[in-house]
Amino acid sequence: MKTNYILVFLAALVAILCVQFVSASVVSFDSVQINGADVNSGSIVAVDAGMSVPITVSFTALQNASDAKIRAWFSVSGKDVTYVSDRFDLIANGSYTKSFSLTLPSNIDLSDDITLYVRVQTSAGDTEQTAQLRVQRESYNVNVLDVEVPQTVQAGSTIPVNVVLKNLGSHELEDLFITAKIDALGISKRVYASDITPQDNWNSDDNNADAVERTIFLQIPSDAKSGIYTVEVDASNADSDSSAMRSIVISGEVASSDVLTTTVSKTVAANEEASYDLVIVNSGSKMQLYTISANAPNGLSVSVDQALVSVPADSTRVVKVSAEAAKAGTYNFAVDVNADGSLVKEVSFATVVSGKSVMSASPTVVLTIVLAVIFVVLVIVLIILLTRKPTKTEELGESYY
Repeated sequence: MKTNYILVFLAALVAILCVQFVSASVVSFDSVQINGADVNSGSIVAVDAGMSVPITVSFTALQNASDAKIRAWFSVSGKDVTYVSDRFDLIANGSYTKSFSLTLPSNIDLSDDITLYVRVQTSAGDTEQTAQLRVQRESYNVNVLDVEVPQTVQAGSTIPVNVVLKNLGSHELEDLFITAKIDALGISKRVYASDITPQDNWNSDDNNADAVERTIFLQIPSDAKSGIYTVEVDASNADSDSSAMRSIVISGEVASSDVLTTTVSKTVAANEEASYDLVIVNSGSKMQLYTISANAPNGLSVSVDQALVSVPADSTRVVKVSAEAAKAGTYNFAVDVNADGSLVKEVSFATVVSGKSVMSASPTVVLTIVLAVIFVVLVIVLIILLTRKPTKTEELGESYY
């Protein structure tokens, strides 16, 4: 009976050892590189807090396996930072290289080393390798930790830009300046942020010793148009630079313009002027400047009495447009009204010239025609008077009784 127990125990032990052997023989690590340094030799690699650490894993498959994936992780400050690759298949004797990165938190206790675990997991078993990381800070590293701006502002108002900076380096940051700007509006302001000391004692009660907060006020132009704008904040000194961006919505002035006309077509004689009225309407809340230009065909002369018109808010102005041609025909032309470099409206007109104007003749010809008409009228009157018969008078004789 005891012999049977011993045989069962030995069989189980052999099975466990076989499983471990198979599990340990799925892949063979060729190299694990961190920041370009091979850590197979067991060396400790220095990395910077708050930075992305590039990792390259090379290995050889010792057998076929499906659903393989690479899992890498480390635990720091009570948090796990993990990478998991997509699944892939392994072919025996095949060489594989996978690259990825893990981002280290910025608030790491520099007194602790970190163990990086890299594991190749397959359906046939797992193979794992470890590496030691020693965390340090960059010498000079300013970080724009936070930026607060109002979500919606009115054109012409002043907005606060609240900025929080943190020293993530190991040395003091001297003479820091903060710049807040909105490039689309052409506004910018620069302020002094003072010096920021590093904070290496993570057990200190003062967790804000390496941070500073400043507020910058930006004046939004009163003529800013409505839209979404980007506020950019930059913190820098001679050794380090960091930036952040936020979006704000500006409710600005909405220009509202229109162009009206009562008559778009007129018929005139040759060399007679056709006159049209353009009514420019500014229904916005600010004065608007308009430019008026005409596009005329050959043979038609078009002019406007005001090429540049200033229209106050909520007002109208009338611009006279004149057209004249020497030859009969139909002439189509257009007048463009622009504001701030953009077309407000293009108004189309037609001038129909019916024929040669009498007034186009010379004054001598006109006077001759007038005198001829008067002469004809006088002759007709004279003929009528001469051909009229006189009235006979009856003679009364004397009568005697």
